[in-house]
Amino acid sequence: SADGGYAYVAAFTAGLEIFDVTNVAAPIRVGGVDTEKASGLTLSADGQYAYIADGNIGGLQIVDVSNAALPVIVGSEPTSGFARDVAVSLDAQVVFIADQAGGLVIMNVSNVAAPTEVGNLSTSDLAIGVSLSADNQYAFVAAQTAGLLTIDVSNVAQPLEIEAFA
Repeated sequence: SADGGYAYVAAFTAGLEIFDVTNVAAPIRVGGVDTEKASGLTLSADGQYAYIADGNIGGLQIVDVSNAALPVIVGSEPTSGFARDVAVSLDAQVVFIADQAGGLVIMNVSNVAAPTEVGNLSTSDLAIGVSLSADNQYAFVAAQTAGLLTIDVSNVAQPLEIEAFA
């Protein structure tokens, strides 16, 4: 978390697990929520929402974690592949999902209760990880055997692969 008091863990079939880590020698589980296959997660900058890449059925799950003891799924949207990892824009309006065979999936999450796909890009191999540049103009996608893909996402409706590093 932004304050360092909590650790949020994508625990695959156990879903989202939240731990109080103010005493790092003795973490305490304080909350959690079941999801399909929580594979990756990221938090909004304000710490209110956890965005979870949730496998082949769950797609994207958005969880309100403002009360760590009682997290609540507030929105979800399936994806066509297996959602493995997720990154959120600085303004928390857009998420980028590494969706294995589904490539890079881009969703508008300005309404957390109704996320909608706004763009996607097929990748040359399974998309298994994603991160964003500091200015949110580029997504860096780990593609299983194809290496690192640099994708221009300045227009989220038309992402464009500009470089591949194997």
